[in-house]
Amino acid sequence: MSNTSTRVPPKAKTDARKPLAAGAQMLADAVATFPDQALSNDQQRRTWFTPAYQKIARAVPQEKRLAIFREMKKELSDLIASLQAGRPTATNDAGEGRLLMEELRRQERVRRMADVKAGRLISSSTLRERLGISAQALGAAVRTKRIFSVKGPQGERLFPAFFADPKYARRDLEKISMALGDLPGSIKFAFFTTQKISLGNKRPLDVTQTRMDRILTLAQGLVEE
Repeated sequence: MSNTSTRVPPKAKTDARKPLAAGAQMLADAVATFPDQALSNDQQRRTWFTPAYQKIARAVPQEKRLAIFREMKKELSDLIASLQAGRPTATNDAGEGRLLMEELRRQERVRRMADVKAGRLISSSTLRERLGISAQALGAAVRTKRIFSVKGPQGERLFPAFFADPKYARRDLEKISMALGDLPGSIKFAFFTTQKISLGNKRPLDVTQTRMDRILTLAQGLVEE
């Protein structure tokens, strides 16, 4: 009698972890850039953390979700209690949370430096020059959410270069940006540049001409999470 293995092939395991990794990256971005004093505590939660938690939840089998989030809640509650009491935490000490934040911010800076070096993020003056618009026009586009910025490695305001790339229809990009509403620029940038299964493992940026309706549906779903 043959012994048929039921183990998941390595590639299938890797593919299954991709959505979870994306959710973890969103959570890391939220922690690394928190807080934004322009937002209330409730807005902070809805804008930064809720989308990340929702993405993680969807990546986990439904029958495991409640148990996993209960465990996460317990660990976070224990950590908060230890930090408030000034007691050493299970990970080492009360300074571990600060070290974690510093490491996440460092990783965020490294990613942004790579984006700048590759030309994916550019300065406002470069964007204005490429688009042939004034500073006032760019400001108006940002206020109406047609264009967004991302915090650079030195804290400077940078803009996605794709807004000025002639291979993309700027009007489509602006429509997607507006659909993403008040989400932080880092999350909007990730939305445009991350492959999605529902788009045939393509980035929204690459299929605006053929899948615009689906992209807008995904954007709205992200905002509502």
